[in-house]
Amino acid sequence: MSQKAPPEYIDKWKIVSVLGEGAFGQVYCVHEKNDKKRTLFAMKVEQKQKNRNDEVLRMEVQVMERVNGKFFCDIFAKGQTEKITFIVITLLAKPLDDIRRAQPARRFCKPTSMKIGLQMIKAFKKLHLAGYIHRDVKPANIAPGYHHPHMLYLFDFGLSRYIYKPDMPGELRVARVKVPFRGTYRYCSINAHMCRDQGRVDDLWGLLVNLQRFLEKSLSNHLSILSSSSVQERFLGQDCPRSFKKVKKRLNQCKFEDKPDYDAIAVILFREIYALGREKLLTDPFEWQTRPDDMNPFMHTKRSKDEEDEDTIGTVESEYDSEYESRADGSTNTITVDDNTLDDLNDDNLKEKSKIWEEQKKLKKAASSAVKTEEKKTSKEDIKNQHKPSVKDQKPSTKEQKPAAKQKPSVKEQKPSAKGQKPSTKEHQKTSAKGQKTSVKEQKNPAKPQKSSVKGQKSSVNEQKNSAKGQKSSVKQKPVCKVKFEGKTKGSGKSKK
Repeated sequence: MSQKAPPEYIDKWKIVSVLGEGAFGQVYCVHEKNDKKRTLFAMKVEQKQKNRNDEVLRMEVQVMERVNGKFFCDIFAKGQTEKITFIVITLLAKPLDDIRRAQPARRFCKPTSMKIGLQMIKAFKKLHLAGYIHRDVKPANIAPGYHHPHMLYLFDFGLSRYIYKPDMPGELRVARVKVPFRGTYRYCSINAHMCRDQGRVDDLWGLLVNLQRFLEKSLSNHLSILSSSSVQERFLGQDCPRSFKKVKKRLNQCKFEDKPDYDAIAVILFREIYALGREKLLTDPFEWQTRPDDMNPFMHTKRSKDEEDEDTIGTVESEYDSEYESRADGSTNTITVDDNTLDDLNDDNLKEKSKIWEEQKKLKKAASSAVKTEEKKTSKEDIKNQHKPSVKDQKPSTKEQKPAAKQKPSVKEQKPSAKGQKPSTKEHQKTSAKGQKTSVKEQKNPAKPQKSSVKGQKSSVNEQKNSAKGQKSSVKQKPVCKVKFEGKTKGSGKSKK
């Protein structure tokens, strides 16, 4: 941008000093012209572009109007002249990259890094709930407030993107196959390096890399990190804290369309602070608050050449519309926003949440052990029951075989029928009548009496035909009863004579 002296006034705002210059404009410290208290604000100025889509400031206004409150700057005024567009926002202190370099050890202690992570997790929850991803997470875009130094702010939304379909709120855009690079090489995710479409999880990858950077004195291993295709694998290695490895494990499970588990990540960071015995740090001031010069936004920290951020940022104009690009397999993954899943975390409630988490973990273990014991009991009972039914099944089989033995005399009685004696027909009718009774009781198996009759009539084929006729006539029960009655009267008459 131009190195000319800034104007004295822009609209009704008096310019106090220049805070910085970027690729898209300047940042001034201003106060209102007629304000006797001279309350300080920050003003972002951008030169007007021929194509309105090139205006980065328009995206920032859109995001900050949707995401207001804690961890984000408020917009106090906005306007434009013939040549520029400007917004007046909350004044911030130095960004964290300058504050880190100003520390005696040129790094933050581990509890401070965890505390930064806790506040930024809350910030990303709010940002993602509003439907935006940042895509340029780095220490230069995180700063404590000038008037509220205990609170960190996330800013610079020039590369942000709305992740939901404009015509269908709450439904994710389809992941694009390949996109231009967005972000900063040192702090971006693997997906950004591979020119893949970034999702909510990529913001958290950037945050995790930033938290690890805060623990290092220098960034001398930058080139070795970039030489690897998997940045996180090389960077979050053996020297990485255990809590970061746990967070990394959770992030590895998330895909483009997945919503990260913000609460679980916050609990992991809190437990690390608690394990270090620094739980008071959650309410105590940051370590840089004891050094006022570190907070002064007007005193800039000099950077060496190897510490300069190498931002290879493309223009917003060259972005692809997600509606025209889909995944390689043509799939479309959608997800609905659930407001209840993105409740704000409070530092005061983190202890209670960790206790609840521990209790739930114990309950799960107890439930799993109970299930295992029940499975063992059921398996033992099954083994016992497998042998018992076999003995019971054999007993009724012997009972069923006894009536079959009683049927043997019928075969002996039917032997004289082979010699052509007439009484065989009567005996056959009796046996058929018995077979009919069983057939009435056992209508499901009418073929059983026929089998017994066939066994008794092996000697002659003619008797089989007669037995078939007898069966037809035996359907009517009255004639059978007459035969029995007549046989009895005749026998009784002979005895009387």
